[in-house]
Amino acid sequence: MEEALQYYETDYELRETDPDLDGESQALEAIRQGAERLLACGGGSTVKGAINGICKSRKEEAGSPAATLGIVPGGTANLVARALGIPMKVSDTVAMALAGEKSLIDVGRCRDHSFALGIGVGMTKRLVSQASDEEKEKLSRWAYARAIIGELGALSHTFQITLDGDASHRRRGAAVVVANIGEIGGKLSFAPDARIDDSLIDVGILHSFRLRDVLRLLWRSLSGRLESDWAISFYQARKVELGSVGNLAVQIDGEEVDLTTPIIAEAVPGTLRVRVPVREKV
Repeated sequence: MEEALQYYETDYELRETDPDLDGESQALEAIRQGAERLLACGGGSTVKGAINGICKSRKEEAGSPAATLGIVPGGTANLVARALGIPMKVSDTVAMALAGEKSLIDVGRCRDHSFALGIGVGMTKRLVSQASDEEKEKLSRWAYARAIIGELGALSHTFQITLDGDASHRRRGAAVVVANIGEIGGKLSFAPDARIDDSLIDVGILHSFRLRDVLRLLWRSLSGRLESDWAISFYQARKVELGSVGNLAVQIDGEEVDLTTPIIAEAVPGTLRVRVPVREKV
């Protein structure tokens, strides 16, 4: 990344994350010192940290977004970057981060966590933990595919979902996804109606996770007909309360967090300013 920054002759300061100074702390400190543009280079944890740092700085300022975020994918799955259509080649990504189109997008909030992609509860949490760091390094996104195979036939849980403090649903399922973004690249969608700027978050309940269900859902996702399948249900709301019979672990933006159900998640409209590829004019 440094070579690309030097090529474009831009001033910059590199800050490395470590266990004692994570991406959130680094981003928040940089903004307090006057940074107006951040480039998060790394995987999901780094990007999630930068997003949380920016959102916390916005709370402190109580105004417009304090900094613009550019993402330079450096991890394995890079789900947020793929969802935003950010290129995977470093030189292209740096150019976009410096001169790409600015887009103001929603984020979700769950307790002290802000998220761009979404929350997973149930089976999706185990997928994250079973795809080890070594497997991710060697197999990239195929590490998650391997973990998915290991989860076939996962037991169902009983979930209680309340939408905007009103409509309540009790459902059985292997997993629940609370999504801010619907697509994760390559036309692969897990929440077909989710939009990153609609002031809503989407809830998807996966009722069954057998092999035939996985294959059918994958095909319908790629063909844009996911919402018509009996094995998954979708809801939309500004605020979602999610409980379960028994406390279930939670992951946010593909990363493990120290949370269990019950949780409350809500959409925070127009919170994050990001650099994305310039859209072609029609």
